Amino acid sequence: MRALDRLRAIARSWLRNRRLDEELGEELRFHLERETEANVAAGMAPEEARRAARLALGGMEQIKEDARAERPGAAARQLGRDLAYGARLLRKAPGFAAAAILIVALGIGAATAIFSVVYGVALRPLPYREPERLVALWTRAPRLGMPRAQVAAADQREWERANHVFEGIAP
Repeated sequence: MRALDRLRAIARSWLRNRRLDEELGEELRFHLERETEANVAAGMAPEEARRAARLALGGMEQIKEDARAERPGAAARQLGRDLAYGARLLRKAPGFAAAAILIVALGIGAATAIFSVVYGVALRPLPYREPERLVALWTRAPRLGMPRAQVAAADQREWERANHVFEGIAP
């Protein structure tokens, strides 16, 4: 139910955006007038009272922008404005637009190709029944300065013959 309420609030915000801005402007003017009246009642001159009220409330346009940013769907509206602005800029310089699109396409293609290779070589699960149970067997060759060396074929056959732990040993 909360999601439906959220969608309704976003739709209301999008469809009534100007009306919400007008209501916000009216509310800010009301607060400005009340603050001004309070300052005049405190003994200030009308112009000085209005200036003090504006300073006390802060920048009206900044308050309006902050309120717009808090409305439901504000991020989507901003994204739409940003995309429209980007499209206008790209329309102004078609050569730059073509180069930018080509560079982005090449970047996406290269990243996809690299990921495909890495996935196929390193990330894809091994084609065995229980790959997490596989182990690698090594031998040591200290005279050659190798703490881990490949197993010689003769040693492998000997290990297969004497094996009582593993299901099998493969080269």
